[in-house]
Amino acid sequence: MEVAAGASKTKVAVRHGVSRQPVNAWVRRYEEGDLAGLSDRPQRPRAHPRQTSAGVEAAVLELPRLHPR
Repeated sequence: MEVAAGASKTKVAVRHGVSRQPVNAWVRRYEEGDLAGLSDRPQRPRAHPRQTSAGVEAAVLELPRLHPR
């Protein structure tokens, strides 16, 4: 809101004790979704493309039972 009111991103960053990168992200998120766009977002990725398949994971977990030694 400060940037929209005319303050420079650098001054806003200094005032809030952050670098300009978060200020840029905040401005972009505010422009995309108003105040709702500034709400916390999950940091976990939505997908794990290199994740082991469920079948392979189950087989690996079954090995100690089948071969105790």
